Amino acid sequence: MSDGDGRKLSYSERDRLRREGGGEKGPRKPRGEAAQAREKVATTEYLRSAERALFSKKGDTEADRLAKEVHAAHGTKDLPRACRAYFDAEGIPKDLVLLGIFLDSHDSDLICAALEELLQGEYDYAGSSLKSQLKVLAFHAEDRVAELAEELLEAS
Repeated sequence: MSDGDGRKLSYSERDRLRREGGGEKGPRKPRGEAAQAREKVATTEYLRSAERALFSKKGDTEADRLAKEVHAAHGTKDLPRACRAYFDAEGIPKDLVLLGIFLDSHDSDLICAALEELLQGEYDYAGSSLKSQLKVLAFHAEDRVAELAEELLEAS
């Protein structure tokens, strides 16, 4: 960067020009009142959308709340109740992690629904812990659960 006579500007001169808005990399102001008005509206709208994205509460939906309850109940005696509440309100989950938790629910209807979803959906569970769950479920006391688990193991 140089001034009008060809000499190089010092670092302090460059910084001053940037702060004051002059120079090559200074802020550009739109020409004309209409362009300035459009810029102001666009800036205001951008700031509003950024504020909404930053400060809006995520996970406020009923499905998110129920999913959190299922995760919290995993490994407790309340798991079948939490899974049933999720299933009654939202149907079978499409999330692989939630499907895996449903397989632990000890509710044969929910386990079958989760296994059927795994059969119908395009899930990649080869490297996950679901494969070991399926091996255990293949020896389940209920024939329908065992058959679905075996079918999934053969498909993978």
